[in-house]
Amino acid sequence: MSRSFLRGCTGPERGERVPLFNGKNLDGRTPKLTGYELGNNHADASRAV
Repeated sequence: MSRSFLRGCTGPERGERVPLFNGKNLDGRTPKLTGYELGNNHADASRAV
């Protein structure tokens, strides 16, 4: 990616962390496994334990 492209992007301030997982469940996530369609959670491979 070029720097000029990234200039227009907005996101968290430098050093601010954005949680990707709440530690409890995968609500709001859509699994994508190689060889399967988006959303097909083959063999329940994408889960929180």
